[in-house]
Amino acid sequence: MIKKIIVKLCKDNTVELSCNGIIKKVEKNTISALAIYELLNYQDGDTYSVEECIEGTKKDIVDPIKLLLDNIKNQIDALPSVLSQIEDDIKKIEESSKD
Repeated sequence: MIKKIIVKLCKDNTVELSCNGIIKKVEKNTISALAIYELLNYQDGDTYSVEECIEGTKKDIVDPIKLLLDNIKNQIDALPSVLSQIEDDIKKIEESSKD
């Protein structure tokens, strides 16, 4: 499933992250790994895009958060799918049983 992560700088210069109806607020310029995990709700095959929504005036607040999410997205994109891993394991088993 394609999921869109929106990094929103609100008018009061607070930051909200949203993805598929899940919203997490960034408080004191920190967000926990658990909050990111819950936000992404990753399932095998998910792909993400990261977008900004700027309503406030302090855009520089959003930059490190967007960079963090872009890095996480890239790492998720690099993960092999569970299905391909299973297929590789089946091939290995079949090859070893021929010997």
